[in-house]
Amino acid sequence: FQLLGAAPLALYTFARTPITELQSIDKVVAGLALPKLGTRTPAELRRTLPRKVGLLMLAMAALAGCYVLAAPYLFAFLFPLYTDAVPYTQVLALTLILAPQALFVNALVAHERTKHLYLYRLLGPTAKVAVLLIGVPLLGIWGAVTAALTGRMVGFILSTALFWLAFRSPR
Repeated sequence: FQLLGAAPLALYTFARTPITELQSIDKVVAGLALPKLGTRTPAELRRTLPRKVGLLMLAMAALAGCYVLAAPYLFAFLFPLYTDAVPYTQVLALTLILAPQALFVNALVAHERTKHLYLYRLLGPTAKVAVLLIGVPLLGIWGAVTAALTGRMVGFILSTALFWLAFRSPR
């Protein structure tokens, strides 16, 4: 609020809210998968989970594409005063594609890989905050959008790398 002001913050909030709701679909899937992930061996997870994450990413890419096409009409109908938020929400829809990284994180949780989880939960938000601190004063709403995308990309890269490190094959 202090950096953007009331009107840009409202635009960002309206742009972000539908994406947050759509990401909840993936959170439900990841939550349902958690008990099953705990019963799998590390070798099974290495063999099967990346493929499942890839398939879920394709499904989320299709959802993101549909949302990008529908967003102008949805905003015109539901939020006619906030149609300026459409470009922001369309770019934020890209974060949906990387949402399945929650399965990698849940695999770490299910197998109690605490050190890896500490790294994930420290480095991901730190990158997002750093981009927010630099981007918002320079770019305004686009800085916040960039921070959301950067946070999701860093989270995806971290969760993937930490998954492979935590479940690497024994030597």
